[in-house]
Amino acid sequence: MFKKLFASMGFGSAEVNTHLHSNVCMPGGTISGVTHVKGGSVDLDIDDLWLHVIARVKRESGDSYYYEDISFHKIKISDKFKLPEKSERQFQFNIVLPYETPITRYHGFSFGSGAPLGIRTALDIDDAVDKADFDAIIVEPNPAMTRFLQAVDSMGFNLVKVDLEYGKIQGGTLPFYQELEYKAYNTRYAGRINELEVTFIGKAHGCEVVLEIDKRVGFGASRDVFRRVFIDYNNYQNIDYMAEIDRAINS
Repeated sequence: MFKKLFASMGFGSAEVNTHLHSNVCMPGGTISGVTHVKGGSVDLDIDDLWLHVIARVKRESGDSYYYEDISFHKIKISDKFKLPEKSERQFQFNIVLPYETPITRYHGFSFGSGAPLGIRTALDIDDAVDKADFDAIIVEPNPAMTRFLQAVDSMGFNLVKVDLEYGKIQGGTLPFYQELEYKAYNTRYAGRINELEVTFIGKAHGCEVVLEIDKRVGFGASRDVFRRVFIDYNNYQNIDYMAEIDRAINS
């Protein structure tokens, strides 16, 4: 009786731990691993076992902002099962990341707090405190996205900030979008634009790039201009993306 009471409060209850075979992936790629569930001091009824892909997203509130962990993709790796006292079970899994999954590392440089992502394992326990485990993942741009970012780098733009912004962007399906913010002071556009912000909207066969261009219009004023460039995964090696970006800025 007392064991069940303590288990319901989280003492001596089940433990859950997920091991990823590799925590590095690309948008649309697959993360595989195994989840270990270890029984506690009493027999338990497990309602289900989920894997959530979590992003820490910036949300604005008036003149301030805060961060919220949002689950934007999930899979169930087990339905209800009984977990006897001190027993152990293992669950193999493969979770396919959405094509719009934001990137967290580029050319070995981690975006750090600007794009934290991970997989949260959620063990729902009947009449007891639920258990969870969190494993950080690294998402790198695919070759087509990398080629586009290399074009931005080659034009002299400096990456200064990366954010996951709450809200929908046209063409996107997630409740947030990623902004890569570049300064233009080392480019030939210095004096004409202040910033260039890049957002990828990944799809199965290509990627739409939203460019937000902060253009100067005189006397310290500026205005935002939006342009879109499409990356075809079957033809990206034949496109001059520096020319595409230049055309977007000058249009």
